[in-house]
Amino acid sequence: MQCHHRLSLVLLSLTFTTLAFAQQQATFNHSTFNGAPSGLRIAVDLNNDGNTDVVAGSPGNTFVSVLLSGGNGHFNTAVEYPVGNTVRDVTAGDVDGDGNADVVVSVLGSTHGGVAVLYGKGDGTLSAPVLYNSTDIIPDRAVVADFNGDGKKDILIVGGFSGDGNYYARLFTNTGNRTFSYGGGIQISNDDSCCDFTALGWGDFDGDGHADFFVQRNDQANGPNTSINMYTAFGDGAGHFVNGPSVPFTGNLALTAADLNSDGKTDIVGALADADVDSGNVISHAIVFQGNSGRTFTETDLFAFPGGSPSIQVADFNGDGSNDIAFFGDDRVTPGLWLGLQQNGSFTIEKTANSVSPELIGDFNHDGRPDLAQVEGSTLEVLYNDTQTGFNYCLQPAHGISTCSPVNGSTITINAPNVTFNVGASDFSPIRKLELWEGGAKLVQQFYGYFDYAFLNLTKTFSTGSHTVTIVATSYDHTQMKKDVTFTVGSSSGCSTPTSGIHVCDPVDNSAVSAGSSIHAIATGVSGTAKMEVDVDGVRKALVSGSHLDVHFTLGVKGTRKIMFSSFNSAGTKTATKTLTITVQ
Repeated sequence: MQCHHRLSLVLLSLTFTTLAFAQQQATFNHSTFNGAPSGLRIAVDLNNDGNTDVVAGSPGNTFVSVLLSGGNGHFNTAVEYPVGNTVRDVTAGDVDGDGNADVVVSVLGSTHGGVAVLYGKGDGTLSAPVLYNSTDIIPDRAVVADFNGDGKKDILIVGGFSGDGNYYARLFTNTGNRTFSYGGGIQISNDDSCCDFTALGWGDFDGDGHADFFVQRNDQANGPNTSINMYTAFGDGAGHFVNGPSVPFTGNLALTAADLNSDGKTDIVGALADADVDSGNVISHAIVFQGNSGRTFTETDLFAFPGGSPSIQVADFNGDGSNDIAFFGDDRVTPGLWLGLQQNGSFTIEKTANSVSPELIGDFNHDGRPDLAQVEGSTLEVLYNDTQTGFNYCLQPAHGISTCSPVNGSTITINAPNVTFNVGASDFSPIRKLELWEGGAKLVQQFYGYFDYAFLNLTKTFSTGSHTVTIVATSYDHTQMKKDVTFTVGSSSGCSTPTSGIHVCDPVDNSAVSAGSSIHAIATGVSGTAKMEVDVDGVRKALVSGSHLDVHFTLGVKGTRKIMFSSFNSAGTKTATKTLTITVQ
């Protein structure tokens, strides 16, 4: 068997075994759509409706294609946008700061190339391309992040230049008003050979609040005997970089940047396929490089699985609060999408019945659950995550911060002085953490999120009276979004824990509310309840951890509504339900 090499790193080897405890499974609904765009693809919300869309650009073409998600499992017909030059890579981000995602394409021109930016209008359409030239390298891949700490998103490209035979990273520094200053960066290697299989990702590997990046370079097309190097570089937040560790491999490697263990530092997660030359079988390993403040990496071999994985994604796929790994496995019995479900730092494998490779990740139907997709030929195959329990998060907005609890301007009496915070945030790049501030002091922070979403779920005690808190969402490049929430803490009327079943404090059964009013749902389950859920007319509104549920939601449409409260034990089994009827007037 060809093995990959690890240099200058600490190796921790974990033997994969099926875990004894019950693990919540993830389920998916498989849908297919014809007329999908070909080429390199990204997932991004272009029309600010909360549904993730698909953008593709095929190397060699001179246009990109946009496939908008209509929600409810539908996609619109692909629309082509010319870029004026030959496509090399496609990425996205809000580079002009108007709150809309822009599409960034690295292009090959008559002299070197550069990046073409198609500025998003927020309605799913794009502007004509604006070309920014690179004067010394031919760009391969591109990413969007704030590399110099001024709050504006920059564009980093990597590529080679036949003039000196080296491979570089170069920076388009955002100077505002849709202008960029080109230059700087760092030399990655002294080899600028074929770069068609280069991969580029960014994050904050050392946790210092500055954007770093990694580059994967193959010496040939993907295959079991491919020689691969992974290079890392650390940023200082001022647009400068220093080289970090590099690691050589042999095999077929897929990498992604994600915070696998929710510690606030970006990890590099990969699937490496090694060839068994005797039997023809392929054995792969899920691996992770965990960064630290010393700018080194700890490599951990997480588990082995049969088959090669051409792509890998990280998210909480089963809603239990831990990030999991999606990959393509093949044991010659159930080939297709497999999941490495994480609990307490260990993994158990779930084999799904869907023969789909996790090429794309996003929330294609805006239900707060991570979906997966691939394009096979001209067919887009989407796996909608329909896991029924878990995901006790505030449904995030298309872009910005939403607070399901407490509601701005509300008075909290039930369960006072304890205030439950259920907050969601979304950006066009991953969010590192959510913080809660009051009076210039940080009360608490949580490092939990996946792809472009982050969540804050906690209960804090406040004194009686009026309070204004600030929710801060911080990205891995230290760009921030903020939202103020004002609430009043009154005298507690309590919501007692029942001896059996579920006790609902609010709303009252058979009560009437005005249309558009915010419903304050309070319920408690018996001791030992692990999760509480509330559904309206069969549609889940919230699912929170613990035996106390305190959420707000809006009904809007007039008529009779059925509100059902459910409790679950630690194994995910429903233990009790309570149904109420209210009338919206």
